[in-house]
Amino acid sequence: MYIEKATIYGFGTWVDKTIEFPKLGPVVIYGENETGKSTLQAFILFMLFGFPPKQRNFYKPRTSGKMGGRLTVIDPDAGRITIERLDTMRNGAALCYAENGAEYDEAWLKSRLKGMTEPTYRSIYSFSASDLANLPKMKEEDLGEVLLGIGLTGSTAIHSLESSLESQINRLYKPSGKKPLINEQLSKLDARSNQLHSAKAHEATYREKKEKIQKLNKTIEETQQRLQKKKAMLSLNERKLQALPDLKNYESVIKQLEQFPEKVPFPENGMERMQQVKDKLLPIKSEHALLQENQKKYGETLSFLNENFKEVDEEKLQYAYKLRKRAEEYLAGKKEIFNIQKQKEQIEDQMEQELDQLHIDLSKEMLHEINLPFHTEKTWSHLKTEQDTLAIEQSKHAEESHQLKKDRTRLLSQAESLEENLLSEERVKELKSEIHDLNSNSTATFSDSKLRSDQNTWEKWKQKKKKTYQVVLFYSIGLAILLGVIGTIVENYTYYMFAAVSLLVGALQWWSGKQALSEVEAFTNAKESNSITMVEKREAEQQLLKHESVSTEIATLEAQLKSLDHTFAGWQERGEQLKDRQTLLNKKVENERQHYSFLLGINVIYWPDVYHHLKHLIRLSREENRLTETINQLESNQQRFSQELKVFLSSFIKGTVDKTQEDLLALLEEWIQGYEKNESQKLHYQQLYKETTEQLHDAEKKLSIYEAAHMELLQYAEVDGENAFYKRANLLAEKEQLQETLARLEQLLHPFLHEEKTHNSLVTSEETEMVEHINREKQRITMLENDLEKQRQLVADVKAELSQLEASGEYSESLHVFSMEKEEFQQSVRKWAVIKTAKEMLLETKRRYRDKYLTRVMEKTSEYFQLLTGEKYQNVYAPVEGKVFQVETTDHVRFTVNELSQGTKDQLYISLRFAISEIMSEKHRLPFILDDAFVHFDSTRTERMFQLIKALSNKQQILLFTCNEDFIKYFELENIIQLKNSVRIN
Repeated sequence: MYIEKATIYGFGTWVDKTIEFPKLGPVVIYGENETGKSTLQAFILFMLFGFPPKQRNFYKPRTSGKMGGRLTVIDPDAGRITIERLDTMRNGAALCYAENGAEYDEAWLKSRLKGMTEPTYRSIYSFSASDLANLPKMKEEDLGEVLLGIGLTGSTAIHSLESSLESQINRLYKPSGKKPLINEQLSKLDARSNQLHSAKAHEATYREKKEKIQKLNKTIEETQQRLQKKKAMLSLNERKLQALPDLKNYESVIKQLEQFPEKVPFPENGMERMQQVKDKLLPIKSEHALLQENQKKYGETLSFLNENFKEVDEEKLQYAYKLRKRAEEYLAGKKEIFNIQKQKEQIEDQMEQELDQLHIDLSKEMLHEINLPFHTEKTWSHLKTEQDTLAIEQSKHAEESHQLKKDRTRLLSQAESLEENLLSEERVKELKSEIHDLNSNSTATFSDSKLRSDQNTWEKWKQKKKKTYQVVLFYSIGLAILLGVIGTIVENYTYYMFAAVSLLVGALQWWSGKQALSEVEAFTNAKESNSITMVEKREAEQQLLKHESVSTEIATLEAQLKSLDHTFAGWQERGEQLKDRQTLLNKKVENERQHYSFLLGINVIYWPDVYHHLKHLIRLSREENRLTETINQLESNQQRFSQELKVFLSSFIKGTVDKTQEDLLALLEEWIQGYEKNESQKLHYQQLYKETTEQLHDAEKKLSIYEAAHMELLQYAEVDGENAFYKRANLLAEKEQLQETLARLEQLLHPFLHEEKTHNSLVTSEETEMVEHINREKQRITMLENDLEKQRQLVADVKAELSQLEASGEYSESLHVFSMEKEEFQQSVRKWAVIKTAKEMLLETKRRYRDKYLTRVMEKTSEYFQLLTGEKYQNVYAPVEGKVFQVETTDHVRFTVNELSQGTKDQLYISLRFAISEIMSEKHRLPFILDDAFVHFDSTRTERMFQLIKALSNKQQILLFTCNEDFIKYFELENIIQLKNSVRIN
């Protein structure tokens, strides 16, 4: 059974929701905390097993008045079933709807679940991470309890019964206790026994009277036996007196029988047998005459039928059947020709439409001549790819040309602008001479404060220049790295050249600036102490520094122009290569167009599409040719069959030349049906003739049998005719009647016929003597009855004395109390023995149940555990003699469960639960529910666990509830149900 769909009217905060479960593979129900996973589990259990009112109240929704829903399940025997439960209807009982429209109640659902209850379902088919902590403490008896609790419906009652039996045993008896019932009764019996011994002294008198009563009772019994005998004899004599008339009649019947012959020959039940023979003979004789007439009529009909179709031989008949079979093929072929012709027309229309859509110089006739080798598609695709690649590269080449020209113009413009700021050589020499003259003048001095002020200004300016040169250098290096990365990505070496130029420019400006600063600084330091005008010196130095800076920038631009010229030369070389590739490509394209003229005017980029259309058209053309050949072959077969049919029919039917093919087929079928009808009638009448002959033979046998029986009856009676037979029967009847009367009298007089005297003496005895004998016996009986009354009176007197003795005696009372308490003690002991035996039988039953399933469970556990641990462990051993679980590695080293990691313990417990579920639930196969039971698993064993779950889901539906998003990646998207909205239950 597996769940197909859940429709929730209202349950917790689930209101008007429908969840459809995948049919194949495990079902993963993912949701974050408080998305309703536990509530959905409870809804499934509620729909299957129902909840009591108190538990239903817990799940009543606050936003809806309805509590309940529907659960659609697939049962292997009953098919699709929809279970409906509502809190306000039927007191929460289920109503089941089958596919055929039938409705069933809660009892039917329980029968489909085969007695499964919610606690048993939770113990077998559901567990979560909180259940994994019980494995390390599990002992042998604990595992037995698990197997019993999981495998047996009603295991709670078994545990309750065991506890109850133990409690009852302890209440009845304890070896060292005083309060139990049997212990108290033993103490009381000891006290009563002592009292009984003290009262035993009075037993002698009591016993004597008892013995006297026994002797009197024996005498009374003997007197009663004598009295009974006398009364029996009296009764016999009285009955003899009454039987005297019957005895006389008995003697008369014997005399009549002596007059009949000793033996009257006559068959047993002769009259009935004679009548039966006569009743049988008349119908048989009539039937015999009718059968003779029918046999003659059937013979004449057979002779007539044999004359028809006399000239038909077996070979001709077989040929006719062969033609009829071929006629079916003819009709089928005619239909096939029509269908093939229709297919051919469709193919022709399709070819025309596709040729019109192509708009190329190609006709249907040319398709037969086109041959496309296996490499054509690859060749045309390669040409298209090469054309596309070449076009892209040519476009890039044109863009590079534009960019190079633009960069060259920009550099030339910058160089012209910088040359305007250069000083002439004469001006440079003049400034250097002025600085030299000023340095030579040692008379001009400044105050120390002024000198320090100029020195500070110089230092600030120098640091600013250094920082500027360093920033330009860093930007150049960064730009070079960026251009190198771009060139690597686009695989274009031009970017590498620009990167090198950028790096070179940055290095040159930094080096030239550093040299200029060094010269100025050296000059300043050398002449620092000279007496010159600081303003003149500064102006000269600034002009020289500006001139050096511009010279450096011009040198950098010239280096960039040289690099750009080199790049342009490479660009021209690539242009020549592209022209060569274009020429080679054009030759290849022209070569293909020479082989396939229809490619003229078609761009290469469309050739692969044309190839696929052509392949399809060529395939259609070949299919058209094949259908044409098939039609020709079928029409040839049709004509050949038509000719053979005309030749065959003309041999015995005239006028077949002008008839159509359909008429010829009808004539053939009519001739075959006529022949078959004649043969069928022949077989029918042959069967009737045979059956009639056999019936006639049987009738003659019956007739002879009954005639023989008739003669046998007459011979047995030793008579010649039926009249004499009937007279003999009447004589025998009279004799038998007298014999029956004699037998009845013998049975009636049986008690008297076996007395010592014979019946003759009884008959001849006088009635008066018998009366006197009876009176004497009556007097003797009266005397015995008086004696018996006296003896009874004497017994009554002794009993009265005994009663007085018992009323006043202590022994009787003590004996009575002792007997009662002893009986109570024996009942308690019997009860204790019964309860003790029941407990031992219950324990033995549990042990047998555990042993029956433990081996199979542990084999399956070992198999699953070996799979989950990657065959690191090969065996799992159940707890024995107070020990815990043990596992064995492939090296035959054993570890207890306490020595394993937490994740491995969890995997062992899950393997055990899966094994128990598979072994103990072969008749149920209900869905298995897992709730985040893999928290301690690593990624490898988690994947193995999910592979195992997928394998087990082929046998039963598995519902995996999880809040771990990482688990989703192990399952297909169609097996995942995601609960998105966060919800809270009441």
